[in-house]
Amino acid sequence: VARLKDLYEEVDHGTTPASVLFPFFPSLSMMRKARAPKAIYDIIVAVIKVRKQSGKAKNDSLQMLLDEGEDDTMVVGVRWHFSH
Repeated sequence: VARLKDLYEEVDHGTTPASVLFPFFPSLSMMRKARAPKAIYDIIVAVIKVRKQSGKAKNDSLQMLLDEGEDDTMVVGVRWHFSH
């Protein structure tokens, strides 16, 4: 959970005045902002994989999405949308 929090903060803090004025300049904050969503995706997909392999159902939003047959990309998208 702490790692996800840090990654979301990297995304949030990745937009700086310099990145707005020079959007194609590869600053350190822009590179972090670009890498963080992939790391978030990898973490959530790993959790989904463990949940599916365990076969144990839980009473949470992730389980609801999995029960509906949503693919990993949709699950990550929903989690991303509601985290902001």
